[in-house]
Amino acid sequence: MIKRDRNSEGDDPTLVRHIHDLSALNGIISGDIEQFYSLFNASHDIDQGSTARQTGMQALEAVGNMIEELKSDGLYQKEYEQFVASMSYASDDEQIDFSQAIEKLSELHGYLKAIS
Repeated sequence: MIKRDRNSEGDDPTLVRHIHDLSALNGIISGDIEQFYSLFNASHDIDQGSTARQTGMQALEAVGNMIEELKSDGLYQKEYEQFVASMSYASDDEQIDFSQAIEKLSELHGYLKAIS
């Protein structure tokens, strides 16, 4: 999302699905944060090998910047809400709204920073 270009022909607004999924899996992830941290770093290292995904940032810095971008760019909330409305099978009271998802993502970022 950090390098996302909404004007690109290949732009994918459904990338927000990852925010939803990480939020939904937060309890499981926090139960084995060391394993997730290892996977998180390995994934980041692989991404840095792809020119299209290189950020020039360390993994935790990239996540922190992404969270700030998600909070400041209102279009992400709209895209998220459209995605959840069309793809989630959860009942209305069980759906994860954008603010909850960002809160859980920030919480996960905090867990990762604590063990780094």
